[in-house]
Amino acid sequence: MRIHDPKWRGFASDNYSGVHPEVLEALAQANEGHQIAYGGDDYTAALTKTIKTHFGSQSL
Repeated sequence: MRIHDPKWRGFASDNYSGVHPEVLEALAQANEGHQIAYGGDDYTAALTKTIKTHFGSQSL
């Protein structure tokens, strides 16, 4: 159910707009199934590895 005009544009703040479709799709995919909460999940592990690769092992 849509109760707003999707063609209306407001530039007062970044939280006026919706999320990019690719971000929404990634969230939908990540939302399937179960994961351990509070940093014990596969997504946090993958992000930690990426950050350490780009910024060094002491970056976290």
